[in-house]
Amino acid sequence: MALIKCPECGRAGVSDHPTAKGCPGCGINVYKYLEREKYIKRRKQEEIWKKEGKCPNCGSDNLANVEDSYKSRCKKCNNIFMTEKDYEILGKIVERRRKEDIVRRESMRHDYDRWHEERMEMQREMYD
Repeated sequence: MALIKCPECGRAGVSDHPTAKGCPGCGINVYKYLEREKYIKRRKQEEIWKKEGKCPNCGSDNLANVEDSYKSRCKKCNNIFMTEKDYEILGKIVERRRKEDIVRRESMRHDYDRWHEERMEMQREMYD
């Protein structure tokens, strides 16, 4: 590890080693700060790659669909993930299934209502 400039207060000669106490000027743990910045930068890059239809792990655009899944697989590093296109497809499938379920529920409700009317009619006939 090296002595660097503090990203918060700008003080020179601050250690970025994991066991360092922190910046003597502002007290920030420089190692954790830099790791968090790397993580945020990596996540942003992954999101950009996903939107572009690339592997978030290696950035390759050589993708294949995974059997029986809504996900993509990178042919280069075998990473399995979902692209923006995969999310769109899954959203359309969920919407279609939701509509089918509404129709099915309405049909079941209609069948129940018809059964209930017949049952009530039979009871009326029995007790009249």
